[in-house]
Amino acid sequence: MFFWQAWLAALAIIIYVYRVVICGVQMRLAYSGLIFRKVLRLSSHTMNNFSSGEITNLLANDANK
Repeated sequence: MFFWQAWLAALAIIIYVYRVVICGVQMRLAYSGLIFRKVLRLSSHTMNNFSSGEITNLLANDANK
């Protein structure tokens, strides 16, 4: 393999990994937004059953899965 081909292959891998990471971040943000919107639609009666810490914990844990 020529020297420039190795550099080109390395650059392609770096770009691929970067795009995969960006896609993962966008998916995590979208999922967090969905959970947040769901929490906002809950009734006040339902919200009284959960503490703010439990809701925050749901957001953090579910987004990481």
